[in-house]
Amino acid sequence: MGTHLRVPTGKTADLLRKVANLRTRSQDQFLENDFQVNIDAISALKLVPLVKRSISKSLKRYNIEEKKNSIFSNLDCLMSGLAIFTFKFSSLLKFDRIRNAVDKAKNNLKQLFNLEKTPCDTQVRTRLDVITPDVLRSSFKRIFALLQRGKILDLRCTPGYL
Repeated sequence: MGTHLRVPTGKTADLLRKVANLRTRSQDQFLENDFQVNIDAISALKLVPLVKRSISKSLKRYNIEEKKNSIFSNLDCLMSGLAIFTFKFSSLLKFDRIRNAVDKAKNNLKQLFNLEKTPCDTQVRTRLDVITPDVLRSSFKRIFALLQRGKILDLRCTPGYL
């Protein structure tokens, strides 16, 4: 017996169409006003710059000083840490091996996280060890609140369609 595929209709079909069109929205529409977040505007390409801007503000608010004579900023190290979790690297060492060896990884880091050069695993570890988790907590809370306010987290799928 073959399985039958149900074609989504109604609200579910509309939602799937919106999700499929996420990449067609301009980044400016999303970043123009942080408080006007909606389902049409959410994608990694648009959310990561918002995260980066929020973390940058938090670093300034907590007066986290940059390390002198370093090529990489604290923000670069934090964004590299985010990349490690986003790409699900099993360790910092694995990230370190792949970040410069694989062209696709370099392109992804450049396009998604705006990182021309990435710090090595030791640099990431030593820089992040001295940054208080409150920096990320406040950024996370702000972005989470925006997503809630935009009702992005209220998405529900009709059983049997997804």
